[in-house]
Amino acid sequence: MKITFYHSALCPRCYLARSILLDILQDSQDILIEEIDVLAHPLRTWSDGIRVFPALKIGDRILGSILPSRNKMLAFIQENRSPVTVPETACR
Repeated sequence: MKITFYHSALCPRCYLARSILLDILQDSQDILIEEIDVLAHPLRTWSDGIRVFPALKIGDRILGSILPSRNKMLAFIQENRSPVTVPETACR
């Protein structure tokens, strides 16, 4: 699964959100984080539908928050986690 994290290096809320995100995902080997600095990539940020940052994007779903909370971020990731499919041969 891929999570895109939109942030600014100048934003203290973004710093907090990044530390929460890394803490949540520290044991998740199957998740890739792409970080986009909104000041360095404003057109990409806007075209991706990001209007508030920090923000997380998984697929076409976006979680933007003025005050990031661990519970909101964790719930968003769990709700949008791709189901893992197990091949039939592995069940025998």
